[in-house]
Amino acid sequence: MAKRKDSSYQPGLRTGDWMKIKQLQSCDCVVFAIRGERGSERRLSELLIWAFTIRKRLFSLGKVGTGFTEKTLETLNGEIQRATINRHCLKLD
Repeated sequence: MAKRKDSSYQPGLRTGDWMKIKQLQSCDCVVFAIRGERGSERRLSELLIWAFTIRKRLFSLGKVGTGFTEKTLETLNGEIQRATINRHCLKLD
């Protein structure tokens, strides 16, 4: 909660003197790699999510791989095939 120093609580009134502030954490992420399911390199099973630190170094945030519907998987697989390049574009330490 944030409030004006000299204000008091007034039940049932919205004066703007008291405000509920919700914590929000977000960051820009990169899909760094895509792993194919066993026996099917072209089939999406999980996305590896990475982000950059303040010092411009990559670190792993984790993976996403559950909850995709069959329709979503088909759409993602098509988009991934169109965006795939066959060379390494980033070197890690």
